[in-house]
Amino acid sequence: MTTNPSDPSGGQPEDPSKTWLSASSSSSQPPQSSSQSQSQSDQNAAQGQQPKKGPTLSDVEIKPTDFLTVHHRPCARQGFMTGIAGGVGMMGIRFIAGSPAMKAAHWGVGTFAGASILGWEYCRFQRRKEAEKMKRVVEVYDHRQAELALEKKKKMEEEQARKRLEEEEAAKRKGTSWKFW
Repeated sequence: MTTNPSDPSGGQPEDPSKTWLSASSSSSQPPQSSSQSQSQSDQNAAQGQQPKKGPTLSDVEIKPTDFLTVHHRPCARQGFMTGIAGGVGMMGIRFIAGSPAMKAAHWGVGTFAGASILGWEYCRFQRRKEAEKMKRVVEVYDHRQAELALEKKKKMEEEQARKRLEEEEAAKRKGTSWKFW
């Protein structure tokens, strides 16, 4: 058995049958901070290299733990429920229509897969639209708050100017109102 020196378990031997569980936690390089990745992209640009535009298909890693936590993903519930309902419905319709049970089951599985993907994509579309609306609401709210603060500042300045003028006029009247006798 092999030991992992960076393992927080104190160098305990790894269980080779469970290496897939620790695959996501152990890596040969520490994660880069955003400032480090920014400086790296600046260096690439200075050397005339094109910076990466985003993750590519070769950068994607699907780990077995991803399948264990798929229910935590946004829209997974809606997608699966749509797929289950569609698959069971199609399987039932095909079976009642006289198809053999296996053929009806195959149609049900295919419909489950297609309906799940469509349900998930539709949910993601709705979430994107809602996020855009919320972003717009926040922008409008911030803009309105800035306008209100500016109006309040102007009113206070006008009030101060008005008070200063009243005090100056009162001082002029008070200064010229006395008589010699």
